[in-house]
Amino acid sequence: MDNFDNDINNLQTLDFENPQKWFEYANTLYPYCKTSTRKLIRLAVERINSSEIQRILNSNLNKNTVFEIYNYGIYNSKSNALNDISVFTTSDLNRVIYFVSELNNHGYNNIVLQDGMSIKRVIDANERLQVWADTINNATFNSSPLSPLEKYLLAYKYVTRFIYNDAENKTVSRRVSSILNSNGNNIVCLGYAALLSELCKKIGIPCAIQYLDDATEKYARHANAMVYLKDEKYHINGAYISDPCFDSKQPTRASKHIHGMLKLNDAEKIYKNLNMDIVKPEETFGILTTLPKYISDLETNLSKREKEEVDDMFITQKDFYMLTNNSYDIEDVLVADMVANHILHPELSTEQLGKLTMSEFTDDKGKVPY
Repeated sequence: MDNFDNDINNLQTLDFENPQKWFEYANTLYPYCKTSTRKLIRLAVERINSSEIQRILNSNLNKNTVFEIYNYGIYNSKSNALNDISVFTTSDLNRVIYFVSELNNHGYNNIVLQDGMSIKRVIDANERLQVWADTINNATFNSSPLSPLEKYLLAYKYVTRFIYNDAENKTVSRRVSSILNSNGNNIVCLGYAALLSELCKKIGIPCAIQYLDDATEKYARHANAMVYLKDEKYHINGAYISDPCFDSKQPTRASKHIHGMLKLNDAEKIYKNLNMDIVKPEETFGILTTLPKYISDLETNLSKREKEEVDDMFITQKDFYMLTNNSYDIEDVLVADMVANHILHPELSTEQLGKLTMSEFTDDKGKVPY
């Protein structure tokens, strides 16, 4: 199962543009229907292997059987998803491609992701995300690979280049696969957070979606991310609140990096002024503590050096207060950002790169606000 070595255009799958239509259809299938005929088989991606596929084929199921592949979601105590179920690790995506190909070869074509999205569209979006990740992972500066901070800043630029736009179908602007299939034409705060979170994991940086409630009414109002950065080159070791939605490109200006690395206490002050409360950041931090092993085990496109960097990220829950308020030198970040800008704009002079970087870290009034 080599990475993306199958022609996905030849895969046969179901596709429901509207998740609600899929849920309505799924309710007519087993186990929801009262008949004894099995019409729906739900299969976790982790269970997919050669023996499981052979077991399915040996069962001689009806060719109209529907197979629903699902990815595990990570939730906090308020049942807020901290990852995106439409994005697979490189290891798991290979499983999905292999599974669909094998079932297609035996006449089973009714295969769909858990929210009804076509497996072909999901694979295509995951490939696009992996191309971004590979570009970042393979980039060099002065003949050396990028450091974690440089990689993160470059990833942030990829995500914030899309202009905020909500879609009538809410899933389209919030689910990574839908966002990438629309070339970023539909994306809102949760979409930015999910896109940044999933891209970061593919470049070896622990990152998870973080939610905010309306401070008065206590309903979910906004989403950003929490990212853990450990970079000896730039003397950084901390978990920061990151809001790519606030920094995203607008019709009248380019994207920014003002809200990309906020200490938790600074972020709480900023959002408090907007009548928003960060929801259980200690739980999101808890997810960050588990991500290094997850990334090292399943993101198979990472190099040996990158895996070693991830393996060195040993953090525990007791580090929460220290790491979420660790300071850093903004001058170091500006230098790292110039490196990231050089990767995107190698034609610019050092002076031009400096001006571009300063513009990204200043608000519309020309001030560095934090």
